[in-house]
Amino acid sequence: MLTGDLLFEPHARHKQFTKDDDHMAMIIELLGEDYPFDLDFKMGGKFSKNIFTSTGKEGNNLWHNTDVTLFCAGELRHIHALKPWSLHRVLLEKYVYSAPEARAINKFLLPMLAINPRDRSRASEMMRHEWLEDV
Repeated sequence: MLTGDLLFEPHARHKQFTKDDDHMAMIIELLGEDYPFDLDFKMGGKFSKNIFTSTGKEGNNLWHNTDVTLFCAGELRHIHALKPWSLHRVLLEKYVYSAPEARAINKFLLPMLAINPRDRSRASEMMRHEWLEDV
């Protein structure tokens, strides 16, 4: 166990967003720099239209207290102010791993967290990863 914490622990805010909305926001914040979502992938799921906007539209932005915000297709429908925080930075800033340790852990975990399941590393590949050599 590296941290004792769950990688994602989404919560709902009554009348603002669901746990699914929060979970997707957390994934985008953590992985968006390394694995950007393409629009086709965002909109390809059974419940995508509940989480992402399907067309550009105007609506209320609850996070910035502004009256109107323009949303693009594929934006999160209910959460608009994301705070990107890469896995590497989380390891450094929240868990205070040294830079070499954070780099090594990040290099091990990121391939298994690719957004598109076809791009994810398989367990059989990861068993030969250099990070596990001494295990």
